[in-house]
Amino acid sequence: MSGMSLKKHKTFIIACVVMFVIDFVCSLSGAGCLLQIPSGWLAALFLGAPCCVDQDIVRIMVSPLLTVSEKCSGSGFFAFICGMGGAFFCGSKPLRWLVLLPLCYLIALIGNVARIVMAWHFQRLSEGRIPEWLQEYSHMGIGMACFLSITAVLLWVILPRSRLVRRSLGEDGTSATTKAVISVKL
Repeated sequence: MSGMSLKKHKTFIIACVVMFVIDFVCSLSGAGCLLQIPSGWLAALFLGAPCCVDQDIVRIMVSPLLTVSEKCSGSGFFAFICGMGGAFFCGSKPLRWLVLLPLCYLIALIGNVARIVMAWHFQRLSEGRIPEWLQEYSHMGIGMACFLSITAVLLWVILPRSRLVRRSLGEDGTSATTKAVISVKL
């Protein structure tokens, strides 16, 4: 890869490296609990139910019983938004990373709590109405819809402030292509 090509793809490389490193760290034994246990506690708070932690599972005492395992920790989403935020917002500026990581943690935590609560409500309301095998897919679909909507909002907030977008736009917010088309028509 030439120096120009590497510089051109720097944002993508930063995003991939950050996502893989954070996902690897979160997959280590016990690291997923940093999101799993707070997510379970906050979901229990929103549902108004007591909860207990048994081994690696948070049990929320509602009907039907809600369990939050390490697979439900939201660590993959945390890794994704850290990579996305790092690529578009931080780049190679270390001080911005000090702000980004706690902010991404809070966003992932809030998104995961919303996903847990929505999935439980859907399961409770659809019990007996849809087949049991479809419950698992609906749970996955609710998670995807929740995390994709949060990602869309984050992109809406991050992209206008991104150095990549600012570099391609002029002072007045129009792209160089748009300016060229306008000048040719005039």
